Amino acid sequence: MAKYVTKLPQTIKLDSVWDVAFTEIIFSIRLPNVLPNTCSFTVLSPTLELVTTHTLEKGYYEYIGQLTQKINETLSDISEVK
Repeated sequence: MAKYVTKLPQTIKLDSVWDVAFTEIIFSIRLPNVLPNTCSFTVLSPTLELVTTHTLEKGYYEYIGQLTQKINETLSDISEVK
């Protein structure tokens, strides 16, 4: 279980017992959303034979476009090697 402390700008006094829950969390740091060895894709030939499987590098991809760009770059690198 996680433990979070939220510091408010001023004290809030409540008259009874309260349970609270997060509705949103905003991190001021960027955490990796592709973890090591968790995101891979497989390239198949037109006859559906395995050509290669590649695992993306861990990292933080802010937008899906950045992730697809990385996949396309990887595919370009793979095709240049052949």
